[in-house]
Amino acid sequence: MTDTQNTANNETDKPYPARRRRISISVKLGVSISVLLLVGMSILAWAVYSYQERLIRSQLQDYSAVIVSQLAATVTEPLFTDQSLELEVLLNFATQSDRILGAAVYDHDRNLVVSAGATPSLSLLDFDQSEQLIDASLFDPRELIGEPSFKYALTRLSPVTFKDVTAGYVAVTLPADQMSTIYNQALQAILIITLLLCVSIVPLAVVMGKRMSRPIERLVQATEAIGNGNSFVIDDQRSDEIGELIEAINQMGQGLLHKSAVEGRLESLLSKDIARKIINNIDDVGVGGEHVSATVLFADIVGFTSLSETMTPQQVSEFLNEFFNYLNRCCRFYFGTIDKYIGDCIMVLFGAPEPNENQKYNAVACAVVMQRVLAELNAIREKEGKFPVQLRIGINSGDMVAGMIGSTERMEYTVVGDAVNLASRLCSEAEAGQIVIEETLYNELSKQRKVHVGEKREIRVRGKAQTINIYNVADIELHQQRSVESLIEDLVHQRRSA
Repeated sequence: MTDTQNTANNETDKPYPARRRRISISVKLGVSISVLLLVGMSILAWAVYSYQERLIRSQLQDYSAVIVSQLAATVTEPLFTDQSLELEVLLNFATQSDRILGAAVYDHDRNLVVSAGATPSLSLLDFDQSEQLIDASLFDPRELIGEPSFKYALTRLSPVTFKDVTAGYVAVTLPADQMSTIYNQALQAILIITLLLCVSIVPLAVVMGKRMSRPIERLVQATEAIGNGNSFVIDDQRSDEIGELIEAINQMGQGLLHKSAVEGRLESLLSKDIARKIINNIDDVGVGGEHVSATVLFADIVGFTSLSETMTPQQVSEFLNEFFNYLNRCCRFYFGTIDKYIGDCIMVLFGAPEPNENQKYNAVACAVVMQRVLAELNAIREKEGKFPVQLRIGINSGDMVAGMIGSTERMEYTVVGDAVNLASRLCSEAEAGQIVIEETLYNELSKQRKVHVGEKREIRVRGKAQTINIYNVADIELHQQRSVESLIEDLVHQRRSA
């Protein structure tokens, strides 16, 4: 386990401070407000239940009558002229309100012309009655999707007439038990009675409310700041449940900030895929691995050793960081995971730690794009009088072991196996600007897309009795050609702007 992990665990294991003797907030609230609530609500309950039913019925009827009258006047012309589309638009507009469940227009024979929202079936309507109360269970459940829940609905009918000629009928359906305006009137009555009843203790309630809400506001500010990744410490000293909550949030905030800093540093030291895999399985991190089928790419800067002898350490660092940044962008574009940097060489995984069915194509396409990017960058470097940078790349695919390799004190995520060793050997076999792959990989890719290669040649690999057939890849048929060109242009622009 690393020092950072030890530090984090030590901080996590610190016991919370001993609880102070507290005065329960429930006692504070109960003593100060319970008398007001008990006495006041007893009176208010009588007022609410006395007026509620009458007010709801009255306002619902009035509101539905106004709506259906307005809608009947609006649909008169399109109904007479058989403009179904305009009728549909009008009904859709009318049912946008949360207080209207649905609306429908019927012709003079009482056949449905157009409807919107939740409307009762034709068999439930009595056109001789201006309003009907319909149970919610009688509606089509599919029409109630997205509508507010209700127990009963009021359907108001009105004839559509013009110069004593009835062209049809319009129906508007509203929830009979969810009229917010009516409840607002009831609430207004409650507030008036409460004001008259409790006018002597309102100032005290205001002062107490402000005092008790202040720490809650601070808690909200703290949680928002912590959620945004900022440090926030609440310095209020309290001896109740809110005080304990403040202490817990302060400690949680510091712990989360420390955890976020550790995760950010881990993602900068490792590939994001690998870092995420470690973070998500932090309790199971240990030496071990699993067999995977993956593709490995080695890319080496040709002649870097001799070049570095003419540069200062600072220049070497800046040079490698610049070009590794370009290569990293290419790898990310093709879902590659950078396993490690080995001096002037980069090792990239495709298909691990996350499997990818296009891993072989992605690896070869990534190599081709790398060479194209370097060709563009070298043109700029030559104009600046600088030496060109050449890559040699080796790619191989096969079974390998992927996982945390190393000792219990120092480990890293990587892949090992014969397929990995061969990829490194192919990189060594490549010349400047070449991409070398093994014959099996070429045969698999050539079945799916066009791959331009040079002449087949044989090499002998140490530890293998038979020779290996290899090809130099010149180009491959690329998908998303425009995206590839945009990537290259972006990297070239980045180099010119540096």
